[in-house]
Amino acid sequence: MGKKWAESLGQALFYSAMTGKKAGIVLIVNPRTKDRFLKRLNKAIADNNLDVDVWTITNQRT
Repeated sequence: MGKKWAESLGQALFYSAMTGKKAGIVLIVNPRTKDRFLKRLNKAIADNNLDVDVWTITNQRT
């Protein structure tokens, strides 16, 4: 879920370090809060010059 954006970044970086593969995150977001969490995630990635791919999927059930 979108509110777990920080945990997803840490986990992606950890598994990238363990496997040698590029980090990637699929963030499941609520349409109402998508921009807020995606903005935070992208800022953390940009400010730390991280090479992480991000995809979003909208949770239609909320």
